[in-house]
Amino acid sequence: MPTVYSSKDNSPIDLDALKGIAVLVTVPAAFSGTCTSACIPSILENLRAIKDAGASRIIVVSTDQPHAMNEWIRIAKWKNEDIEFASDFDQFEVRQMIGKLGEEKGKEKLPPPLAGLLRRSYSVLHDGKVVWQFIEPDTTQYTLQPEDLVGAVRKARG
Repeated sequence: MPTVYSSKDNSPIDLDALKGIAVLVTVPAAFSGTCTSACIPSILENLRAIKDAGASRIIVVSTDQPHAMNEWIRIAKWKNEDIEFASDFDQFEVRQMIGKLGEEKGKEKLPPPLAGLLRRSYSVLHDGKVVWQFIEPDTTQYTLQPEDLVGAVRKARG
């Protein structure tokens, strides 16, 4: 698994080295419509249930640079210390785990800068290993059922 970089201070987060249960949310880009209006708000609305189920960390990863992520957080007014934002910019290692936007059905002809963005996904990691994953079939839609994510966290906890 890859290393991503905290949008707060650029410190590395080695996903392989995470201990316990973590939720990894990937989004194509800061300010993307569905992520801003549905994905991140839903994660925040269900934050307590996700944490109560056993997740010690929730990390949102984007292909964007950290300063773009920070502006997105500021403008959206997401002020929750229980969720972390991180960047895969320049490394693009998470794309190998999740896939690229251009791999979605109907998006094969996107221009290269868009086609190379991360797909939106949700993964539950236990001690750095993926134990559950949901990759949106169409990144323009938000179809995750939050109770499925909560259930996967609970199951990972044992």
